[in-house]
Amino acid sequence: MIKDNFHGCYRTITHDLYFDERKRKGYNNYIVEYNADLSIRRVSSPFKLTDQNIEFITTFIEDGDDILIGDTVMDETPLLFRFNNDEFMELVNMR
Repeated sequence: MIKDNFHGCYRTITHDLYFDERKRKGYNNYIVEYNADLSIRRVSSPFKLTDQNIEFITTFIEDGDDILIGDTVMDETPLLFRFNNDEFMELVNMR
């Protein structure tokens, strides 16, 4: 969970399960933003970091103006993504 002192909130990433047209399971990711009392403030649009059905977010870190997101694909391939915080939040409809 990331604490955003500027906006007075916390942010985390979660996911939900879906089944595609061939009955294979997959996951969509979401940014969830909480108020200081941990009530939900807002939820992003669903997003994927790769084109694979199975991704598991392992890390969500703020580094200056960037966000680092660690991910494993198909439970075997670790990846680390670096995004500009403002651009990423706009991409997932959180701005």
